[in-house]
Amino acid sequence: MANRQDLDNDIKVLGEDDNNVITYSLSSQIQLSKICFPSCFSCSYKRKENLIVPYTTIKSAKEYRSQNIREIIYSANERPDLFPQVRASLDLWGFASYIDYLYTVCELGFLEGLIPIIDTKFINPSDLKKMSEVSALIRIYLETHEDTVHDELFKRTTEKRVEIRKKNLEWASKLKIPTITGFVVYHKYAVSKYKDFLEYIKHMHQQYGVIHEVNLLNAISLPRTKLSSLVPPTSKEMLNAVELAKNILPEDIFITVPFHLNENIADFLSIGIKDIGSILTNDANFSQEKFFENLGMLSEKFNVKFQQRFPLKKAFIKNEFYSKKLGQVFDIYKYKIKKELQEKQKELKV
Repeated sequence: MANRQDLDNDIKVLGEDDNNVITYSLSSQIQLSKICFPSCFSCSYKRKENLIVPYTTIKSAKEYRSQNIREIIYSANERPDLFPQVRASLDLWGFASYIDYLYTVCELGFLEGLIPIIDTKFINPSDLKKMSEVSALIRIYLETHEDTVHDELFKRTTEKRVEIRKKNLEWASKLKIPTITGFVVYHKYAVSKYKDFLEYIKHMHQQYGVIHEVNLLNAISLPRTKLSSLVPPTSKEMLNAVELAKNILPEDIFITVPFHLNENIADFLSIGIKDIGSILTNDANFSQEKFFENLGMLSEKFNVKFQQRFPLKKAFIKNEFYSKKLGQVFDIYKYKIKKELQEKQKELKV
């Protein structure tokens, strides 16, 4: 595993749930817009921004696919179409709505061999249903870094935003859309709040069975804000948060932490993490050579195999938690999974 050439050119899927296999997904992200209502000095999101031209995403998609990436995340702030310049652009490009634009962008990525994930904040049930045709998963975090900024700078209440996101997650769950959720872990965090988050996630999964993974995000300091002195969680605090999640959540939910912010990933493997999450390859700090070198060392240390997966894990493919359109990719793997199961059953009868 020390170099990329040791790996196959495609994803196997079979073997993902073997005891000695640790999975990961190679991912890239396309920011569709940086438009934002607050337009504060703390980040690059501004009122004067616009949407990127949809067909310009094709070049990036081709490049990512050539690097053996299969996961593409399309992200934007909440409803950019509330801004007049965005509505004007949508009219110019011939889109009846922002959702039509988003659908087209995802479809363009899918046609290049990528599997889309959307992270566009609030989205209503009818739009969710439409987007699930071309997006394998939706990301709905219960709490994000933006909440900390808005609470500190604009005195907005995180609680109201959390309630809206819970409603959004509930809609996605009822529609049987695979969902990625999670929250931020802070230094000297309030365990009771995280227990509430985890119990809610557990309840939703027990009801609908579509929580794909829970991401525990390291709190980070934000330059040029009052939060620049924010102390990130210690390694022990992150490990404790994972242990808490493991004790509360069902075993079939992935629990992940950001690989690039937790260099002591060996400690997380030691406590039973089976997936190291989405590895964002177009992050400025990502080094493919260093990443696979790290996997090689971890593989030897723990006597495990690292296996690239689709953003949609094996169990979700087996149970066909995907649309007919996405079935153009996943159906062949569903058949392989079914065939493997039949062969194992035959072996048990012999």
